[in-house]
Amino acid sequence: MSNTLQRQGDFSMLKTKNGHHVLRLGGDKRDYWIAVVNGEQGDIVVLTDSHHPGSEVVREGGYYYVKFKGDSDFADHPHLFLANRSGGYDEWILPNGLPTGQDKQKKLIRTPHAVARSTIEGHL
Repeated sequence: MSNTLQRQGDFSMLKTKNGHHVLRLGGDKRDYWIAVVNGEQGDIVVLTDSHHPGSEVVREGGYYYVKFKGDSDFADHPHLFLANRSGGYDEWILPNGLPTGQDKQKKLIRTPHAVARSTIEGHL
């Protein structure tokens, strides 16, 4: 098992005035901004910037972005865990990682279950 914590910190989920969701992942060096898009053929995340006037914060908390490899409990893909209101973490699988400047859109798979913080930290 060689899991790697890529990023961790605080996040904010914004809802734009058009009803779209934008996720800010705080970090040591810089914030990372992605739009969450619900598509007919599945959800994607798209690289964006911090300029979203009229947006409101609808959710905040901590997050972990982990690349799993050889772990029996998690698929060998990057995972984004977002703290939820029930004390666990929502699990988002990003099979191709987070968007980059060269590849601005990436597939998103949201799992239906929450993961305990102790479970995440036990796999780091």
